[in-house]
Amino acid sequence: MIESKTKRISTLLGLVVITTLLATAPVRGQSYRFQVQRMELQVWIQPDASARLRYEIVFRNEGRPIDVVDVGLPHPEYDRSSLSASIDGSPLGAIKKSTSIDIGVEVPLAERAIPTGGTGMFVFSCTLPRMVYEDTTSSELASFQIIPTWFDPRLQVGKTRLDVAIHLPSGVEPGEVRYQTNSLRYQDLVREEGDAPHVVALWSLPNERLSASNPKFALSFPRRVMSHVVEITIMDLVVRWLENDPETRVMSSIMLLSLFSWAFFRFSGGTGFVLYFLLLAGLIVFLVKSVAVQLVLWPLLLVLLIVIEVVRRKQKRTGYLPAMASAEGGGVKRGLTAPEAAVLLELPLKNVLTLVLLGLLKKGVARLVSSDPLKVEIVAPFEKEAKERRRAAAEKGIVLHPYEEPFLNTLAHATAPIEKLLFGKALSRLVRNVVTKMKGFDREITRAYYRRIVDRACKESEGLVVGETVDQTLDRNLEWILLDEHYPRRLSPRGFIYSPHWIHSGGGGTSGGGAAPASPSTPSRTTGGEVASSVAGWFENTTSKLAATIEPGSLEVGPPEGGLVDLGGIDRVTAKTFEGMGRSSGGGGSSGGGGCACACAGCACACACAGGGR
Repeated sequence: MIESKTKRISTLLGLVVITTLLATAPVRGQSYRFQVQRMELQVWIQPDASARLRYEIVFRNEGRPIDVVDVGLPHPEYDRSSLSASIDGSPLGAIKKSTSIDIGVEVPLAERAIPTGGTGMFVFSCTLPRMVYEDTTSSELASFQIIPTWFDPRLQVGKTRLDVAIHLPSGVEPGEVRYQTNSLRYQDLVREEGDAPHVVALWSLPNERLSASNPKFALSFPRRVMSHVVEITIMDLVVRWLENDPETRVMSSIMLLSLFSWAFFRFSGGTGFVLYFLLLAGLIVFLVKSVAVQLVLWPLLLVLLIVIEVVRRKQKRTGYLPAMASAEGGGVKRGLTAPEAAVLLELPLKNVLTLVLLGLLKKGVARLVSSDPLKVEIVAPFEKEAKERRRAAAEKGIVLHPYEEPFLNTLAHATAPIEKLLFGKALSRLVRNVVTKMKGFDREITRAYYRRIVDRACKESEGLVVGETVDQTLDRNLEWILLDEHYPRRLSPRGFIYSPHWIHSGGGGTSGGGAAPASPSTPSRTTGGEVASSVAGWFENTTSKLAATIEPGSLEVGPPEGGLVDLGGIDRVTAKTFEGMGRSSGGGGSSGGGGCACACAGCACACACAGGGR
């Protein structure tokens, strides 16, 4: 008995490993040794698109007796009543589906096994439907292709003479027969006389080594002689191509899984890992079971990815910051500055930029040169490089935040007004800084925390009365008050005009607030309208001017931090569901850790795939 067994192991990424036959075959199979001296395949094409196949195979046995032969067939829809076989002219019975190859039959030789040192002629014939296809290169042609059966080359010795004859239906003239590949043209066309004269295409290959790489014999002929052909589309060809080319199918699957992963996390912003793995597992199952799934997924995923990217870009152009992933139970992230809190609260970018500029003015690192045009310059010695800048800040007791460095660099080397500068990249660094700081913390709880800080600062401003240190209180809370949408009213405590000198003169360090008296006799008193036109008005005007300094597309926070939808809640619900299922089931405590090788080029395949393993 000649045995051949191939075992495929598919990993998560679809990589295929083919184990060696000798390692998996029974021990007795390792002693088979034979030569296929000659194999002749004759095919009679019928007008109804069926085909009758007849093999004559001459074995010379050099190993243990050959008691069964497997024959590979093009597809499993063969007519069982048409199966017949013989050895040296003696009929054989009990033909059944092969247990060694995917598509084919096995023929036991029983007491007529070919002995060691003996020779035997094995003959097999059958009829298969759906063997003639529409030629996709011409609607006037029909197409036929076939690959002869083969045997494990590791069990063979010597070469094989391979003869193939394809009998075309009556009515086809020799000049109407077309070959499909230059590399394997038919070698002769003869007319066979008889009751139904017809043309026969002939091939003869004297030194072949039968294997999965057997040549494909293909030709086309006029469709008019056929009463029926199998209709096929380009899509059908692609499906067959993927079915018959495992390597291409695996590569396509890997690319699809990668594309799906990219689209998912661009959409979710790095959240929803539980949902992702569930969908990924289902997708792998579908890809393994059906080639058609790949053809549907390719355009679907490409369109989905384009839509996601368009929506993300549209979000960026609106001037608002994208969402960030958060971790439930991570607690509050304390210690954010007002500009960083503005990022977290997703205020307009122009407001964030104005808060950064305000902080530089307040600390005396920069000073306002003019309001129209808006021009700011860095105060000595902060116009130097970053290292010298940090040393100067330490000497003056000033804290320079890392996110402020890009803004200082832009201002230090600029001669044009601020309206002409571009701060998109500096803002991008600020956003990334906030995203990094928020990792491991709960976003919503932290947002609520900073909203309370803003509310508290606003309430302090509303409770101020004349005679108290109004300017110092507002100076301390100014940046937080500006995070409130009603900041003009918040900066009007009972007629007090708040106009800190550090906005206009650049001096004062961190505390240099001051009150501009309305008159010599009534210092610290003015109207609410004057208050709104001071700091509040300056903030409003500056914010409007700075909006033009943020170039479209410059704020690239990128995956996985920013997405269209936060799917973290699904992860939490799923985790709790599994936890509940574990409890209900009594769990507790902790736990530790050979298909067709033909490829279609223009015409449909009807290949006699990878044949007898024995």
